[in-house]
Amino acid sequence: ATTAYLKRLEELGWGAVAINYTCAGKPPREPCSYVKNNSVSLRQYTRLTLVLNDPQQNAGLSNNEIIRSFDIIAARPTTDRTFQIACQSLDVDIISLDLSERIPFNIKHGLVREAVARGVVFEISYGPSVSAPIAGGKRRTALSSVMHLTRVLGKAKGLVVSSGPTAGEFSLRAPHCIRNWLEMVGVKPDSSLCGTVD
Repeated sequence: ATTAYLKRLEELGWGAVAINYTCAGKPPREPCSYVKNNSVSLRQYTRLTLVLNDPQQNAGLSNNEIIRSFDIIAARPTTDRTFQIACQSLDVDIISLDLSERIPFNIKHGLVREAVARGVVFEISYGPSVSAPIAGGKRRTALSSVMHLTRVLGKAKGLVVSSGPTAGEFSLRAPHCIRNWLEMVGVKPDSSLCGTVD
């Protein structure tokens, strides 16, 4: 993240940021090398998002020292089987779904509840719903997917809100804007306060 990007987050009122690294296929071969930017007062964390296409990718994640060099571990399942494994047994902090595309599997209530009971949270990214092109229906798809996921979660305390792992500066919004957006997609005000804690 550039200094200008981090300063923009500060101007909007955020107190923390997660610097994301996305890895598809095999896990990274080298530990996280991010150096904290001292020109801003933001709390800076590192995040690894693992895109899961194959159930075999899950082997050894819990005791992989390179993966554990990141502060936050997120899984992005792309199939019904990898979603099931992520919910039931994968040692991650966040389950992230690409809400800008039609989700290619069913988000089952039972699996979501299992994940939340294990302390895993689900990420909804507001970025695609505010920055995706209106033409082609991507913005509508993103909003529809977010609303579906919030209905499945219900009153469960298993929701985290982010700009998204690939968000550009245009997608950034202030905390009060995100609260309004959460209420629009069906998250109650008391829950939305939890979702935007920095």
